[in-house]
Amino acid sequence: MVHVIANPNAQSGRGAAALSVVERAFSAKGIPCEVHLSEHAGHITHLAHEISLMGTKADPVKMVVLGGDGSLNEAVNGIADFEAVHFAILPVGSGNDFFRGLRLKPDLEALLPSVLDGTVKRTVDLGKVAYASFENPMGFLPEGTECADRLFGVSCGIGFDAGVCVGVNTTGTKGVLNALHLGSLSYGVIALKQILRTKKVACDIESADGTKIHLDRFLFTALHNSSYEGGGYEFAPDGDMADGLLNLITVGNIPTLQAMLSFPAAHSGKAYDIRGVQHFLTPSVRIRTEVPLWVHTDGEVFVQSDDITVSIVPKALQLMI
Repeated sequence: MVHVIANPNAQSGRGAAALSVVERAFSAKGIPCEVHLSEHAGHITHLAHEISLMGTKADPVKMVVLGGDGSLNEAVNGIADFEAVHFAILPVGSGNDFFRGLRLKPDLEALLPSVLDGTVKRTVDLGKVAYASFENPMGFLPEGTECADRLFGVSCGIGFDAGVCVGVNTTGTKGVLNALHLGSLSYGVIALKQILRTKKVACDIESADGTKIHLDRFLFTALHNSSYEGGGYEFAPDGDMADGLLNLITVGNIPTLQAMLSFPAAHSGKAYDIRGVQHFLTPSVRIRTEVPLWVHTDGEVFVQSDDITVSIVPKALQLMI
């Protein structure tokens, strides 16, 4: 039995079409599957939790999620025991940076044979954010969300890039561009607006090996498991999702115009070449900011914090793709 989690309304209704393709593929192979429909924000977390409890280390349950990076984020934060789950996510999203990080094309038809095979092809790391404190100015946390810590598959960030995610998710830009099959542009459109009005504050960064960075005019810090975020921006070109390390990139103490130049550079994998961009590999890092700032995990934003610790969870997710 394979358990399929899907949001039929995803990608302006393309989620329903993708689900039909998946159901037909399983039926043609005589593989039984049970479909679980996500009905609201946070519901995938609840569904993933309930399904994961059906598996054991000796007899893992097979879980397939149709969605993008946000759906991935909800799912991994619901799984009770990663050793009890063989997992796959199939691309029905606007960003699909998880697939880019795996060096796979987000092609549903091309990925289906691996999922139908049902065996584990690779095991990848996850990241984890622990909040020393947080504020919830939106007044909303989705079902199943716990802010003592939060897992991510692609990246997390504090500051400017998280502010961009807030803009993408709340202004309606993403929905309009999704309808035009241009969802990945939503990050860039909002980023250009956000960078002009982002207030730069002081920040202290300390990694597990004692490396310390102080920035008087901090813009953002991102921790990457995948090489990409924001729908194809390659902020961490040397990223490896199975190396047991996070790629940290931080930007600060640079003029606004120079910061803006980092975005086309990042899109072509040359963010490290921008003066003022610092980066290194680490299994764990603590970030403290002068005031609470937005924090995102895989582009999902619910809280602000001024003190977070981000660490790697090595070899956590057993993938059937």
